[in-house]
Amino acid sequence: MGLGSAAVEEDDAKRYAGGVALVVFALALVVVVLPGLRELSLEDGVYERRMVTEVVRTEGPDGTEVRTTTKPSDDSTLERALGDGGLLLVRLGVAVAAAFLAGAVTIRILLGRYGFKAAGVELDDVTGEAAEKTAVVLAALETEIDTHRQASADALRTAAEALRLAAETTRRVEVLEAASAPPGE
Repeated sequence: MGLGSAAVEEDDAKRYAGGVALVVFALALVVVVLPGLRELSLEDGVYERRMVTEVVRTEGPDGTEVRTTTKPSDDSTLERALGDGGLLLVRLGVAVAAAFLAGAVTIRILLGRYGFKAAGVELDDVTGEAAEKTAVVLAALETEIDTHRQASADALRTAAEALRLAAETTRRVEVLEAASAPPGE
């Protein structure tokens, strides 16, 4: 990533994260904001609740009765805000938040800094000292595993040899019993 210095790597990571954020923002504009702009018309009253007309036809002895009612829709505020022609600022906020999160995740991945602090919860970043301690613990675990692996292999070899000797002894006992048995049995 350049000359190998931390400052150059951090600058490159910031550039990559900025590029990712721009791409995600552009996609979010197309997916989230553009449908709202297509339907946006000042005459439509997009910020007001839409009216729903319901037509009910009933068959009766006197013929068909038609009843028409108009009432406000049951759409929630969230549905109105994210529906076609909804609140443009909410849609734009969603696009900005998606771009920000994409950039933040990208820069953390590229720099390898995973520390986090939000709402009183803090996760420390993995520092060089912590990484060294982890490497020491992992090396000790690998040594311990190798020791147990070797002990297990030795125990299996001993058990296999004992089984071989037991089988050989059984075979010899059978041969001796057959040789010492009276003829006719």
